[in-house]
Amino acid sequence: MNSIFWHIFLLISIQAGFSTVLVNWNQAFRNLSQLGYFLAIIWALITLFAVLKYNCVLANFTQRLTIITTRISKIHWIIICIITGIAVRIIWSLVFPPQFRSDYAEYFNLARNLLEYGSYSHNHGYAYWPPGYPLFLYLHFLIFGVHSWVPLIANLWLFSLSIIVTFLLSRLVSLNNCVSYYSSIFLVFWPTYVASVTLPSKEMILVSLLPTSILLNILSTRIAVEKHSLLVTLLVIFFVGILSGVMSLAQPSMLLFLIVLLFYQWSYCKNLKSFFVKLIMMIIGTCLVISPWDIRNYGVLNEFVLISTNGGDIFYRANNPIATGVYLRAGERDLEQFGEVERSKVGYRWGIEWILGNPVNFLKLALQKQIFFLGDDGKGIYETLKRGLGITDIRYFIFMGVSNLYYLIVWIFVLSSIWYHRKSNFPKASEMVTFILTFLYLFLIHSIFESGGKHHESLVVILAIFAALMGCENSSRSNSSV
Repeated sequence: MNSIFWHIFLLISIQAGFSTVLVNWNQAFRNLSQLGYFLAIIWALITLFAVLKYNCVLANFTQRLTIITTRISKIHWIIICIITGIAVRIIWSLVFPPQFRSDYAEYFNLARNLLEYGSYSHNHGYAYWPPGYPLFLYLHFLIFGVHSWVPLIANLWLFSLSIIVTFLLSRLVSLNNCVSYYSSIFLVFWPTYVASVTLPSKEMILVSLLPTSILLNILSTRIAVEKHSLLVTLLVIFFVGILSGVMSLAQPSMLLFLIVLLFYQWSYCKNLKSFFVKLIMMIIGTCLVISPWDIRNYGVLNEFVLISTNGGDIFYRANNPIATGVYLRAGERDLEQFGEVERSKVGYRWGIEWILGNPVNFLKLALQKQIFFLGDDGKGIYETLKRGLGITDIRYFIFMGVSNLYYLIVWIFVLSSIWYHRKSNFPKASEMVTFILTFLYLFLIHSIFESGGKHHESLVVILAIFAALMGCENSSRSNSSV
């Protein structure tokens, strides 16, 4: 069963290379011509051939670098990564000061209005925007006041957390120091992650909390097996549920991510009773976080709204006759004529009607959404330079090119890692399957809802760990050589 997921991720890695070339061709020449598809297919085939033939060469080179990196102690390496990453991000913010547009401006203004007027509302209504990041930013406004640089402060400590969690998580699943060293350094210089540091972006919360929830979920099973402490295990599971609630408030589609976390728990549970106890603790933790917002929503809307009312709007804009796979201002039919809650219900109904009436077009659109999801890693560059500061000269194209080239190289490492370790114990590890299921979870959601490069940003830690596995010696090879 686990090897099936491993092979699915292998295919997605190939698709990612194809998509990146195709989307960047479209961005450069504004034309999805047959030549663009041809070049993307050629790139995917060349990459696949090179990985199959030379992945051992890449692995040997990467593993030799381990001798240099592992001379530095773990604590010193984490500190170096955090300080270097913060320095790079501060330099970026000084050279390109933030100007917020679109969603980022909305989140900033919602947090400011919450502080200054005690109100969380927008032209679309009282619960159109999910409250996670605005509430997070609001807490920082309480301390620092309302300034455009406050999101930078908030995102810098989230970055620091992501480095620590990435190091610990990669060490936990691989039992190899070099994977921890490589995965954390991938994050330090990830271009779109650097460029997004000034933006009030909900993805910044997910980048840190998503792997944190996975880390604690894995630790809970280790505690149960090694320490035999039921109380501590349940407390950790309860906190995983709290993190799930926080992520859901930031991004409502994360509410069902509990399924992925529970799948891992199921693989380690010895009996059904133990699994249901963990299930209940996780759900209680999640409900504890989101229920106050549910009560608030009922108070202002007089109807039950779990988190936000924008779901149906987004769903219909992503599934209608004029949908393109990415953001549209409106669908074919007008939803603005309805009230806030009714608009969401009608949006879901219209979207489902279109899908059921046009299954072939829906599948074609889903494939297009996957290409957009995988094919562009320059959202932070776009929002900061082009959309924020109006920079469209050579600087923009250089930074966009560097960002997507970096992303393409990461996927080459991911593909190489999957192929290199295909016969080792990694494909059988439930922890690695959890990573793959995490990726598939968002991949499939954005094959249905609207897509785009920003929606994979929350998965950079997962990709960094997979890419870093090239630095870990293949156990099957080492065993055969003894």
